[in-house]
Amino acid sequence: MSKGLELGVEKVTANVGAAAAAGSAASTVLKSKLPIVPKLALAGASAVVVGATTKIGIAIGEAVVTRSRENPTTEVLTKIDPDRIPSPS
Repeated sequence: MSKGLELGVEKVTANVGAAAAAGSAASTVLKSKLPIVPKLALAGASAVVVGATTKIGIAIGEAVVTRSRENPTTEVLTKIDPDRIPSPS
């Protein structure tokens, strides 16, 4: 897959996730029994807040994954003592 197409798919996917979360928040507010004007205002505000925070969370997750790919550490895996691992039972 070309880099340009791959980058475009990644950007669209992140935006679709944020849009889906915002739409879900707005639809939940629209199902309430509030009068129409406050309902529309609250739906818009909640969609903006949820969409923005979801977009920020996705960006942070992408940064963490990118940094971990650039600098993978295996210290955790090499320093595990199998005798000290607790039993699940």
